[in-house]
Amino acid sequence: MSTEALQPKDPVELASIRAKDTGMTCDDFESTTNEEWMLTELVYAANELGFIGTNYFFNAVRGFIFPKQFDQNKPVNYHSINNLTAEGPFATYSKVSIGKIIGTGTVRAVCLTFDKAIMLPYFKSLDDDDMLFVPVLSISSMTAIE
Repeated sequence: MSTEALQPKDPVELASIRAKDTGMTCDDFESTTNEEWMLTELVYAANELGFIGTNYFFNAVRGFIFPKQFDQNKPVNYHSINNLTAEGPFATYSKVSIGKIIGTGTVRAVCLTFDKAIMLPYFKSLDDDDMLFVPVLSISSMTAIE
């Protein structure tokens, strides 16, 4: 058996096991050492496998657009997109926490992050001041494009 057969085929496959293991705790709004290590390891592996900077076409149940810069002590406006289809270069992994511990709209997710993307079917480009965050477990298909 070759080692290529054991390698993940895309950033979703690489992160999905860790994303499933990410649980909710009462300190989910505070970054923990374990989360930082997890993200660091994922980014390192993704870079080694050539995923970082690769263009991907993907479909997802949900995605979020956040400003690239914001004050964490102030409210942040973001856009939630359902049934997202997009294309763009994969930039990094991140963890998104939205809402209270429980309730409607609450999100705790390991995400694929894109600083450039074109969202279909309207061919709308992501604004230069924004980033697209797509929860790993919401992605139904992902294909590398040249």
